[in-house]
Amino acid sequence: MHTTLLQGGYGAPPAGRSRPIISGGTLRTDTNVVLRGTDFAPGIRTQAVRPHSVLANWTNARARGLNWVRCDIKTIQGGRSVEQQVPFIDEAVANAMASNMYIGLMSSISPGTYNKAELLHFWGIVAPRYKDNPYVFYETCNEPVSGSGRWGAASQWTATVRSDFRQIHDQMRAAAPSTMIGLFSTTNIYPSSSAWRTGVVQPFEALGSPIDWTKTVIMYHHYRGTMECTVSGGPVATDSGLAPLNDLKY
Repeated sequence: MHTTLLQGGYGAPPAGRSRPIISGGTLRTDTNVVLRGTDFAPGIRTQAVRPHSVLANWTNARARGLNWVRCDIKTIQGGRSVEQQVPFIDEAVANAMASNMYIGLMSSISPGTYNKAELLHFWGIVAPRYKDNPYVFYETCNEPVSGSGRWGAASQWTATVRSDFRQIHDQMRAAAPSTMIGLFSTTNIYPSSSAWRTGVVQPFEALGSPIDWTKTVIMYHHYRGTMECTVSGGPVATDSGLAPLNDLKY
């Protein structure tokens, strides 16, 4: 287990898996299997029990047909800095590799909120650390916006929020050029995918260089507003919250 921050990142690319791929409009394993994921509550926080550090939890999930685990590293809410959390993130990554599963790393606070300074600091450390590890992909932040009506509606992704997350994305991508990145992790795609495309995705992309959609996906969760949207091919009922969103990007 590494206990210090390493400028060069977290080791060389291990043998075994290749990075996840985008195929059929959604995120899949390197063998073209749809990602089926779970998480281990309560994540990596201040609790004495850290389920991501227990290899048996990973092997049991793998035995049940799952292939990735979502790992929410709570810093502000958990009361530990990312620097303090690094040894436990390393444990989780090592267990993902040992069980031949993928791991999605992210940081968040309460649903419907985010802290830009914390996210920039978090990804400034985490993004380069695991950039060469094909078992690892990144998720910017869980459910960062809320508001009246359906949480995650296009109107709640204001110009300020889009600008904040474009800065976060660009920092992540510069530090980890080949890592798969999950954008938005929105509560809903509401009121429709066309409204989301024109109100969120297109202006987000216009803030900088074109997004590389071969290694970037849009993430959302399956709440009522999402199920009503006009996503191409319909929502995919996976625990991961990943779905085919081709009509959002073009």
